[in-house]
Amino acid sequence: MFSALKTIKTLQSIMQLIDSHLTECIYALGRGIFENYLYLYSINCDSSFFYEFLLPKVDQENYSFARRHDGSINYKRVIKNETGEEKNVRVNIADLVERLPYDTDKELYRTFYTTACQYVHVDVMSAQSYFSECDPYDELDRALIASLIVGLLSVFLLLQIVSNNTTLKQYKEDVNHLCHNELFPKISKCLSAANCDPEHKNDIYDLLLRRISEEKSSL
Repeated sequence: MFSALKTIKTLQSIMQLIDSHLTECIYALGRGIFENYLYLYSINCDSSFFYEFLLPKVDQENYSFARRHDGSINYKRVIKNETGEEKNVRVNIADLVERLPYDTDKELYRTFYTTACQYVHVDVMSAQSYFSECDPYDELDRALIASLIVGLLSVFLLLQIVSNNTTLKQYKEDVNHLCHNELFPKISKCLSAANCDPEHKNDIYDLLLRRISEEKSSL
């Protein structure tokens, strides 16, 4: 539920960023969607992951966050209120990537996620290379391309949401039909069109087209 609501809010924000042609900000927000995808896949493939690393962070009745020597809160460790036992609840994104079923997903992490991180953690000495003005003579709007990529990541996230064993069967069938029969064909056409632009080649186009093909073949 949290992942779904967060994604909706993120996509609503991206709709406003498109109008302002803030491409880098779209990629920065898209990072969160990819992270949610990683978390949901880990939850779906390992039921203990949620209870070991996520639930203790919000279960205030049974757990509280540890504190560092300077008194600040350490959000990477929790203490069980009943026993005083301290445990590590830190989650490394790179570790979640290793759980993924497709090598394409791992390439997406290296190609998309690490680049999107640059737009969040900007080094003042290299900021100029990260943020560039929109070229009014470009045939393809860079902000629309960014939103297309993030939109596709949202579809992958949606498929992970319905892969959870608590999802109603009919809803799962409806979502799978929407994604595979409606969204994937349309998005594939857009990616193929963008891939035809010789002046703006991007490895992520072929990567995402391969990822769509893998998703469809998994049915």
